[in-house]
Amino acid sequence: MDKSGKYEIDFPVFGNTVKAMANKEIVLKGYIIPLEELQGQNYFVFSALPYSMCFFCGNAGPETVIEVKTKAAIPFSDKQISIKGKLQINESNPDHLMYILNEAVQVK
Repeated sequence: MDKSGKYEIDFPVFGNTVKAMANKEIVLKGYIIPLEELQGQNYFVFSALPYSMCFFCGNAGPETVIEVKTKAAIPFSDKQISIKGKLQINESNPDHLMYILNEAVQVK
């Protein structure tokens, strides 16, 4: 249940492969998702799929998006980019996505 006790919440279950990648640096290719909730260019959602196909549009699962916190601003682009950072898996906090990339930087 959520904090209000009104809604049931599903929590992710991660396999051993994903758990082994936790707290390690990974590189991802994808797209910055332009959400109103963005807190600037240092915190955003990153999708494996373009905006028209991403999870928030109903065409993919939550495993295709990751919450990103960057070291320095990454300018918005609607083109595919690469980023790298430390993977954090979120097994219990429903206020965040199930994957979080910390200390991310854009890879040229």
